[in-house]
This record gives sequence, C-alpha cells and structure tokens, in this order.
Amino acid sequence: MWPPDPAPKKGNDFKPKEPSATGLWIRGLGDRIGDFIINNNVKVAVSCMCIFLFFAFGLQYLKTSVQLLKMFDDDARIIKDYAWLEENLGKLVPMELVVRIEPELLYYDEPAEGSDHTPLNPKAEAATDKLEPKFRYSFLERMEMAGRVASVVEEYLGPDGAEVVGPPTSALTFAPELPAAGSSTASFLERGAYSRRLEASFNEFVGSDYLRVDKENGAELWRVSLRLGALENIDYGNFVDDLKQVTEPIMDAYLARDRILKQLDKDRDGRGYVNAKVGLLGVNYASQENAEEASEIGKDEHSRYDHLDATKVFSETLRDLLTNARVKLIDHDPNYHTQDRLAYIEKNCDYIVLVEPNEMYDMDAMSKSMKGTFDVTDHEYNGQDIPRMYDPQRPPVSLVYTGVVPVVYKAARTLLSNLIESTVWAFALIALVMSLVLKSLRAGLISMLPNVFPICVVFGYMSWTGMEVDIGTMMTASVAMGVAVDDTVHFLTWFRWGLDEGYSRARAIKEAYSRCALAMFQTTIIGGLGLAVFAFSTFTPTQRFGYLMVSLLAVALVGDLLFLPALLAGPLGRVFRPDHKARSKKDDDGDQEEASMETENSESPSAIESELEETEEPRVYPVHGRSRPA
Repeated sequence: MWPPDPAPKKGNDFKPKEPSATGLWIRGLGDRIGDFIINNNVKVAVSCMCIFLFFAFGLQYLKTSVQLLKMFDDDARIIKDYAWLEENLGKLVPMELVVRIEPELLYYDEPAEGSDHTPLNPKAEAATDKLEPKFRYSFLERMEMAGRVASVVEEYLGPDGAEVVGPPTSALTFAPELPAAGSSTASFLERGAYSRRLEASFNEFVGSDYLRVDKENGAELWRVSLRLGALENIDYGNFVDDLKQVTEPIMDAYLARDRILKQLDKDRDGRGYVNAKVGLLGVNYASQENAEEASEIGKDEHSRYDHLDATKVFSETLRDLLTNARVKLIDHDPNYHTQDRLAYIEKNCDYIVLVEPNEMYDMDAMSKSMKGTFDVTDHEYNGQDIPRMYDPQRPPVSLVYTGVVPVVYKAARTLLSNLIESTVWAFALIALVMSLVLKSLRAGLISMLPNVFPICVVFGYMSWTGMEVDIGTMMTASVAMGVAVDDTVHFLTWFRWGLDEGYSRARAIKEAYSRCALAMFQTTIIGGLGLAVFAFSTFTPTQRFGYLMVSLLAVALVGDLLFLPALLAGPLGRVFRPDHKARSKKDDDGDQEEASMETENSESPSAIESELEETEEPRVYPVHGRSRPA
C-alpha cells in the first residue's frame, strides 16, 4: 500500500535524510525528560520505589479464582442457558461423596439351612474372622450411614439451610422409609427384619449406581450425589472444606462407637455391651429456634458457614449408634440439663463419654467412681484427611470427596499455582542472565527492578481493589516481564555503549534516550493495540488478558523510561561500570568541551574547512564491533 522510497545511491552528493518534524519533537521531548530525570534522579527513583513497594505489599492480599462460569461474560449464551436450566430444573454442578466401609465391618445375614447361597460379596464374607459379628454393621446400618451424610448436608447446606446445594440423592432415595433408632427388643427385631429385606435387594441397589463393591478388597462404596448452583458465587475450595466440617463428625462418631463398644465388651469379658450403662456428657442438641437462626445465617453467607455445629452432628450420631447397640444411655446437655441430672448419671452409670468439656464436669472425680471414661472431644474437622480418633493408613469407615467440583477445582488451582511459580522462576532466570551479561550480580538485580515494576503495580492494584486473579490474568505476568526485559536490554545496551565511548553517566543516559526511547514507545503502542483486540472477547480470561496486557505494557514503559534512568543516574548506577576509566573521549562536562572545541575551530579557518569536509560523510558509531550511521 505504501512502498518506501528507493534508497539513494551513495556518492559524492549523498546526504543523510533529515529527521521529520515529529521525530525532532519526540527527540526533543526525550531530551527534556532525560534532563529532568537526571537532575531529579533521587526524587524520581524514591517516588517509583515507594509506588513499587506499596503495590508489592498488597500482593499478599491477592485473591485467586478458578470458578468455571466466571470465565464467561454475563451476556454469553452459556450463562443464559445455565440460568434457564437452574431456574426450571435444578442446580447443575455435580459433587459426589462416597462413604467407604472396609470389608471387616460388613455383616451379611446367615443363609437359611439347605438354601443355595450365592455370596453377595465373597471377599467381604471371607473377612468375617477379622472382627466379631456384634461389632459389624448390618445392611440397614450401612445404608443409614450414607443416609446420615445426605441428611446432614441437606440440613445445613441444602434448601432448608444455606441453599448452596440441592436435595442430595443416595441409595436411601430408592428405599422405603427406615425405622428410627431404638434400644428395645421390639425395635431390635424390627430393624433386623428391615435389614434382611433391604439386603435381599442388594443387586438392585448395586444397579442403581449408588452402591458399588470394591473389586480389589470387597469394601462397599455408598454414593451420595449433590448438585451445586453454577451461577452462585461459591469458592469450590472453601465449599469442600465446609462440607468436611459437616460430614467428618459423622465418621468420627462411627469410629468412637467402635472404640466404646469394644472396650465395653472387653471389660465384660466378651459378653457384649447390651444394657451397659453409659453417660453421655456435653452433648449439644440444638433447639429448633437455634437451628432456624443458624439456617438464616447460612442463607446470607455462602462462603464460610460459622454456624455449623460439629458437636451437635457428632453427639446426635453417637447417641443413635449407641442406642441401636442397646446400650442404656443417659445424656447431659449443659445448656438444658441441671446439676441433678448430672448427679443421677454419676450415681447410676458405669461409664462416661465426654463429648464436649464443660466446667460442670469434674472428670478426675468421675473417673475414680466409674469403670471407665472415654474422651471423644476431638471430633471437629481440623483440615486432616484422616479422622483424628483413628490413625491407620485407611480407617474402617471414611468419606471420599470427588466429582466435577473438587477435580476441576484442584486441576485449575494447580494450573494457577504453576503459573505463579513459573513467573517466579522466570524472574530468577532472567536476573541470572542479566547478571552474566552485565558482569555484576548487583547490576543484574538492579536492572530487574523495572522489569518487576509493572507486575507489582498492576497486580498490586488488583489486590488492593479486591479484583480476583484467574488463569488468563496470571498468564500476563510472564509475558509482560518478557516485554519489559526487551526494553531494559535495549536501553542498557545504549547506556553501556555511551560509557564505553567515555561519556559520563548523565550523557550516556541521554544518548540512550535519543537512540531507543522512540522505538520503545512505538513497540508499546503497536503491541498494546494488537493485544487490546482480545478485550472484546466474551471469554473472560481472554478478555482480561487483553486489557491487562495493555496496562502492563504501559507501566513497563514507565518503568524503563522513568524508573530505570533514575536508578542509572543515581548512586546505584555506579554498579554498572565500577572500574570505568575515561578514554580519549571522556566528557565529564560535555557542554563545556563542545564550547571549547568551537572556540578552537573559530580561531583556525583551515580547521573550519577541514570540519566542513568531514561533515560531508556521516559520522559512525561503533556498536558491538560494527559501525552504525548517526
């Protein structure tokens, strides 16, 4: 479209092309900026360093996000489709809980005499010698285990609670209503009959995809399926932690039940635990008013659920488990029960189970009058994946958290962490290379300040303003550092060339300005406008990549044209050539030397004529062993 003018042939009449008016204006502007920075280098460097440190300090508050649907614009078609589906059908993002019960805890009913029995779970039935049947769980009790997990999630996080998840689905969804917990003989018989009827449909439950048998060792896997809202502001990492806060106390209650029953049986010389008198202290059966209040709190706070009461979940589960074991249980809630009830427990019970400590309970005195005491106060989830009261490689009952939510969250979080790590490594490697090129470790580190400057300023601003960083945002950091390093190397190349020619640092900085300031400005404009096109994308990571790159390139230009020259003109600039000695062109005061040369030339006409003859040919500047036209 616009071909360049043909290059003129060199000859006796060859004259270098004069710069345009725009070029002269930009060069003059660069000279004025250079003079200002050189004359005020300390002020400029300190100001830039204060800005740098202020925003760098804010990086510790940087928030990251890996939520999938936040990656799309609000007007994107996929967002509208998700909104319609969730409004008309239900929540869409799947989350799965799997209750794992090891084979030694599985109890299967004995087959009738003369029947052709086909083992439902051969590996589990082969492991019956590992644990006595009275300590194992019937099919009904195993289904209740999955049901308890589903019901407590629905109570706290479901439609009646924080409204984070929809109604959970489990094998209990396809079963008849189960009998309540009870210690009477009638209740024991009823529950046994229910268990046998449910076990008769074992294969049907397996076919429902909510029950599986581990082919490796025969463990049963009971699935509880949840659905989260795709368009709600939920941090999946925090949600999984909150889910564990609710469900892990249930697993701890089952482990505590096993521990208590085994000790009771041992103290009774293997005669079992039925009718053993046990006092349960520190239980917390919240009233209906408190439960409703907690539910209202949950509706307003979807990120962290401070109302989740692990003691309530644990104590209710343990109470039902010991009741079904036909233990004579008397509980004491310090919020509702009196001292008289506590005295009755001390007088009539043989064992004490402390669920939650309280100043009403003198455990030292009680332990002297009891056959045994059990401390199960460590039942709140504290971030460990293995339950606290049982510490083998794999506990007999456990929960596995899986599905799209934790898997995608972990994959995206890992990718984001790797991007942050790669940015740090990029900084370290570039600093090393710069140190080798400049032949000084201090010079290499100082030269990296303008390169890190745009990252700290832009991301620090995002941190202070509460903007979240996603994968697309984090990708810009390494790219911006690469562009900034290019400009830094460009500027330092001409700065060092000036020093090699014998110029003072001030004149070397001005020479670098005149040589590359315009080129750095032009590359920033071209690169910024080219990348700004991505800002019109409906895919948020691409969109953020576009406008963040423009911002980073602009701040990088400020760092290379203001911050770097101020550092070079100040005391820190001495590290770039500590052993520099003046050469024949040494110019400690360039202006005075040029004036002196003009005076000498004016006194000798032959010198003037000689100078005019020399100006017919362009001056040359050696750059890395080559000549470059002025």
